[in-house]
Amino acid sequence: MSNAAPAIEKLGVIAGSGALPQKLLYACERSGIETFVVGFEHQTSSDVFKGRRYMKTRLGAAGRIIKTLKAQDIRDLVLIGAIKRPSLVELKPDLRTIQFFARIGLRALGDDGLLKALRTELEGEGFKIHAVQSFVSDLLMSKGALG
Repeated sequence: MSNAAPAIEKLGVIAGSGALPQKLLYACERSGIETFVVGFEHQTSSDVFKGRRYMKTRLGAAGRIIKTLKAQDIRDLVLIGAIKRPSLVELKPDLRTIQFFARIGLRALGDDGLLKALRTELEGEGFKIHAVQSFVSDLLMSKGALG
């Protein structure tokens, strides 16, 4: 954990695929930060759930995810890992997800616009979004010449 790491006791980890979610979880465990993992069907590796508190759900279950995070007293989040864009049929959006997409409209078409809208939505629900490098210090190149 870097010197600038936030003083957090509980962290919600919204985990996609790849190695980064597991790397973050290991760093949190070494630092004594309690984690709660939100993983997605057909997206998140089952390895991130082993021995941890978690919920596994579909991407379109925003209402359930937010309700569960609040019930777990999670206020700090990291969104990490890749997510394959699902079809609308695969998404199976709940009412909360439908309302979200209705509000953001065409911004949902691009990844950057969708992520910015998702961040705004989560912050509007009272969550604070943190960068992964706040917890895993060796993800970025150190300052100085590279060659």
